[in-house]
Amino acid sequence: MESGYTGEIVWDRTKPNGQPRRCVDVSRAQQSFGLRAAQGLREGVAKTVSWFMAQRKNSHEVSLH
Repeated sequence: MESGYTGEIVWDRTKPNGQPRRCVDVSRAQQSFGLRAAQGLREGVAKTVSWFMAQRKNSHEVSLH
């Protein structure tokens, strides 16, 4: 999967690195109201990027000058 981003990512190691890692336990949601993932993470992210890129092509740039 590729988004076409060509910029550079620069990490600022003087800042906190975000939320501590956590594993989600979806068993309660599954037991309570039958929630189940319709697809895996990789497939979901790939579909999201594809949708975003399609929307981006159909939108117009907005200038706030």
